[in-house]
Amino acid sequence: MGAEQKGRRHHRCIAGFGAGLVKAYRDRNYRVIANSRSIKPSKDSDVLTIAGDVADPKTADRIVEEGLARFGRIDTLINNAGIFIAKPLVDYTRTITLRL
Repeated sequence: MGAEQKGRRHHRCIAGFGAGLVKAYRDRNYRVIANSRSIKPSKDSDVLTIAGDVADPKTADRIVEEGLARFGRIDTLINNAGIFIAKPLVDYTRTITLRL
């Protein structure tokens, strides 16, 4: 595909799996919108970082608005967010289970 700029991706990440996804997509010349509560600005002009909790509708709105303003479109969303609650499985409440 050469140097042709590919579509845009959104990843919620800061480290681990999310950071690996950003690197993999950038290695393939995709532009990326990355989000995490404590993400730092990127030196890569094709990576837009948006700090904030994606569970907050205002943060989600900012991700879309700033992504569209910067890249013109968003092709794919990958949300690899998760929570960890250290307790036996039988102690999970219905509410916690629904949030997982």
